[in-house]
Amino acid sequence: MIRRSLYSFLKQSRVSSQPNWVLFIFLFTLMLNGCYKVKYTMTSPSKDVVVKIMEDCVGPDCAVLVRVISEGFESEPAWRTDCWIVFSTVLWVPKSNVVVILVNNNYCRNVFMAYDVKAHRETALEPYVAAFENHLRREFRLSSTDLAEHRNSAIAWALDSQVGQEEKMRYRQDQ
Repeated sequence: MIRRSLYSFLKQSRVSSQPNWVLFIFLFTLMLNGCYKVKYTMTSPSKDVVVKIMEDCVGPDCAVLVRVISEGFESEPAWRTDCWIVFSTVLWVPKSNVVVILVNNNYCRNVFMAYDVKAHRETALEPYVAAFENHLRREFRLSSTDLAEHRNSAIAWALDSQVGQEEKMRYRQDQ
C-alpha cells in the first residue's frame, strides 16, 4: 500500500517541483527505516513466551534485533548493527523462567545470552552453557564427526559463519 501510493506520487511529481521531491525523499527514508522483518519465531513449550529474531536491511547493512514477548510485555534484550543473521536457536530451560538465545551474526558481535522472561532482564549465562551444548547436540543430531573441526563443541559449530541456517536446519531432518 505504501509502495503503491509512493508510485502514484512519483507519477504525478515533476522533477522541477522541489517541494514534492523533498517530500518524496522523506517518505522514501521512512519506508526504508524501521521495517524489521521477523526471520525466526520461537515459542516456549508453555506457549506464553515468544522470542522473535528480527532483521532490518537497508542495502548491504542490516540491523538484528532480539525481541522477547512475555505476559504482554515486549523487551529487546539485544540489538546489533552492520551484520546479518546466519543462524539462530533458543533453549527453553525446563522448570525455569530462563531462555538461552543464540544468534550468529555475520560481521558483528554474536548474541549468546540467558534471559529471564519474568524479570525481563539478562541473567548469568554460565549455569546454562552445558545444557545449551547438549540441546544443540540433540536438536541438530550432531555427531563427533560433525564437531571435529569445531573443537568438539556444538556451540562453536553454531557460531561458525561458514555454515548457514538452511544447512544447519537440515541436520534436524537428515539424520
